[in-house]
Amino acid sequence: MGPKRNLLFAIVAAGLLAGATLTLASAATSPISEAAGNWQPSGTVPCGTDWPNPACDLAGSRHSPLTQITPANVNGLKVAWQQSYNGPSWNGNTESQPIVVSGAHKNLPLDSGTMFLDIQGGLLALDPQTGKILWRFTGPQVDNLTGVPAPSFRVRVAYGNGMLFDVQLDRSLVALDAKTGNVIWTNQLSSVGTFPDSHQNGPGFAMFYNDGKDGIVISANNSGDGPLRGHEDAFDAKTGKLLWRFWNTPDPTQFPAILSWGGAANAAYGGVAIWSPPAFDPKLGLMYIGTGNAYPETGRAPGESLWSDSIVALGIKTGVMKWYFQVAHHDEYDYDCPTPAVLMNTLIAGKVAKLVAFGCKTGYVYVLNRANGAKVPTFPIPEVPVPDLNGGKGAALNTAWPTQPIPTGGVAQLGIHCPTAAEVAIAFPSYPVAPNGTQMVPTCPFASPSNTQYYMWADGTDYQEMSYDPTTNYLIITSRSRIRGYENLSPTDYHQSVISGLQEGWIGSTSAINMSTNTLAWQDKYTGPDGVGYSGVVTTASGLTFTGSQGYAAGTPGRHGGTFHAYDSKTGKNLWSWIAPDVIYSSPITYMVKGKQYVALMVNGPINSGQRDLMTVFSL
Repeated sequence: MGPKRNLLFAIVAAGLLAGATLTLASAATSPISEAAGNWQPSGTVPCGTDWPNPACDLAGSRHSPLTQITPANVNGLKVAWQQSYNGPSWNGNTESQPIVVSGAHKNLPLDSGTMFLDIQGGLLALDPQTGKILWRFTGPQVDNLTGVPAPSFRVRVAYGNGMLFDVQLDRSLVALDAKTGNVIWTNQLSSVGTFPDSHQNGPGFAMFYNDGKDGIVISANNSGDGPLRGHEDAFDAKTGKLLWRFWNTPDPTQFPAILSWGGAANAAYGGVAIWSPPAFDPKLGLMYIGTGNAYPETGRAPGESLWSDSIVALGIKTGVMKWYFQVAHHDEYDYDCPTPAVLMNTLIAGKVAKLVAFGCKTGYVYVLNRANGAKVPTFPIPEVPVPDLNGGKGAALNTAWPTQPIPTGGVAQLGIHCPTAAEVAIAFPSYPVAPNGTQMVPTCPFASPSNTQYYMWADGTDYQEMSYDPTTNYLIITSRSRIRGYENLSPTDYHQSVISGLQEGWIGSTSAINMSTNTLAWQDKYTGPDGVGYSGVVTTASGLTFTGSQGYAAGTPGRHGGTFHAYDSKTGKNLWSWIAPDVIYSSPITYMVKGKQYVALMVNGPINSGQRDLMTVFSL
């Protein structure tokens, strides 16, 4: 089944040690020369000494050319400065990632470079060497519809043409003068065609694309966990005018896709929002987004629920969809695709392959031809029949799809998918019965439950940003393995009871995938005390990989905060680590100012400490 799947309406009536690094042999294939710059799509520029966009470059690589911090000296990395900015009354989780813009650009408070950081209800310009506030923008402090503060999920700010672009708590996109913090324009992301807006979960991302004119800003409303209609928006960077809007669910004229929802009314309130910024291929004129889950998760009309849980290629200047690939048909398990796409050119069997890689909550990485969405022979994604353990009763009750696309090879080995009885018992001490007395049955993802047993399997990645390292040809990603159980409430009720187990055993990892061979190059498995892999990844040309494992909230008995790691990118050896005071949810960046390289990461401070957000910057 290719990326242009059969859209015809269908009714389905039937159916381990912490920190241990595993280095695996794989066929050696020389990556495309980094010096030549052709490992990225034509028209994109590899990242420099700063970090001006969420993924640094437009291809989403999160790869830096900096080499001052190396495998030989990284052990000397120390905290250069640490500051809290949200205030003592704020006790939320922080997922913000800063950007740093250097003097190579224009209109900055500091010509040597300025850090910009989204905080709860505003944006800061900071001295990246000290953390000193240069200016503060205070935006809306509450949700414009509910009247209460909205949570900030994976907020990403972008720079372009002397302006900053950020999403605020009232879900407005704001453009600020980078030098002064003064507002240039604002526009609402949730005002047109979404219903009701109060079901959206708060701020998201902005991404700047230089089209050679005024520039284009891409943003979106987020959270599909309510009856809204998700969309991706493009704005004129100079004026804030809406240029185009792509709706993530079809309208009645889009036949036969609309049939996958069982009717226009279902699609109009079907969720499918956007969580993460896109990646761009200027030569193809395409940008790549990952869409969210459908709403409601259970009880929907039969069908695939397009274009939920998909990678979608849109025209940068038009918003017209060229192709899509759906990773979970008729998803009822929250298997959306929030991991940003990464684009790369690499050699497969001696020929240049132009790839897009993206991850979803299924726990797999999906790799496709980015020009047309076709499957890549080295990265098979067969349609696999889902487990049927109750003679089709669960499939009929849950209107389940009979097959799902399941990748194979290294991209399928990030964590547990089909747990053993022993692995389920680690997560659920009451095994083989659930706390309510129901039998627990280990199986594989997408098994459609009934009301007589909990079906147990594990899922994986979430928002964790991947990094492609052209010096090794490795795609590096953190992930988690969360064992959960599903059971219908009754023989006639499609609503499901969901249970999550203890975070014990193999619960996360950092993995390096050889992009020529689809094999694991190395993998560091995390167990209970380290927490799951939740942070994003940064690689550097000196051969380092930076990422964090989540850790546990302060005061959790026998646990510690998140761990920030520096690995040898070639071997996976853990060269340096720093334990945060509390959990790590955010992603690192690296930059250079006045000849000195820094690595920055937002971490959580202890609850009620008055320093819940801790912008932490390291240097030699």
